[in-house]
Amino acid sequence: MGRQRRPDYPEAWYNLGVACFLAHQYDDAVSAFEKAAELNGGKLVAGLIEECRRESAAVKARQPKPALPAPGASVETGIVLTNDFIIKLIDGNVAEEEVLKMIANQPGKFSMAPDDLARLRAAKVPESVIAAMQNKK
Repeated sequence: MGRQRRPDYPEAWYNLGVACFLAHQYDDAVSAFEKAAELNGGKLVAGLIEECRRESAAVKARQPKPALPAPGASVETGIVLTNDFIIKLIDGNVAEEEVLKMIANQPGKFSMAPDDLARLRAAKVPESVIAAMQNKK
């Protein structure tokens, strides 16, 4: 009499796992080997699962990491600077040179009407910051 098979054919899952492993599709291989182990178990399948996980981690480790911006390079934050934002920065004790860098590197929508200038000066915004706001194009 022939060998009895379980309804879900663990050999098929094992073979699929081997095929995925050879195709470097490690996550799919792990899934197939886990299904084979669930149906039939065995140390061989457990070892293959671990090998797939190691290979997957190695592939991910070899992928290039996004480059960090160079120190002092401008970084777009998506923030549009306004008079109110500048006042909040000054109120929050952000260094004048940092505020100037932000004005130089970020988009800004400043209002420089006489009342706005008076409000900036009343909020103790440094003249160098006001000048940078006025020169922003």
